[in-house]
Amino acid sequence: MLQYNNQPNESTIQKNLEGKYDFLIAYTEESYWWSDRQFYQILALKDGQWDLITLASKKKKNGDFRKPKIRVSSFDNNKAQLLLNQLDHLSFWTLSSDSLNITQREDPDSTLTTYTLYDAANYKFEIMTKEGYKIIEAYAPDHFLEKLPEIKSRQKFIAGRDIFIAALKN
Repeated sequence: MLQYNNQPNESTIQKNLEGKYDFLIAYTEESYWWSDRQFYQILALKDGQWDLITLASKKKKNGDFRKPKIRVSSFDNNKAQLLLNQLDHLSFWTLSSDSLNITQREDPDSTLTTYTLYDAANYKFEIMTKEGYKIIEAYAPDHFLEKLPEIKSRQKFIAGRDIFIAALKN
């Protein structure tokens, strides 16, 4: 189902939840303005039961993050399955951060047009199974979709992000 990046990294999700669930999808929004905090919404499956998890942490004065506060509540299995089916339908799991973050277009005269944006949010999903780990992230996808509508994977990412957020609110 997924192609994985198994590179070691500094993921708070991996450090705190690796090996504890059969499947996990974590969502966060990152920005320079919020760089002193981490807040994840997580949907996780273990032994056939879905959990909704929030993980929050703030930076200490030395720059390290505090031990996160983790809250777990049960999540309706039917809602979780519906969400996964909707993400499957979008081919969400096959999205690549590389293609989601293209900011250049080749013009008819063979020159390149580059679009930039500063101080926007990065939207990130971390997906973890027993087989591996993958990050799917996009910087300011709504803005760059407007500038580069030909990058269809951005539409899928935005749809997946919005479906995920809506499913967890209900």
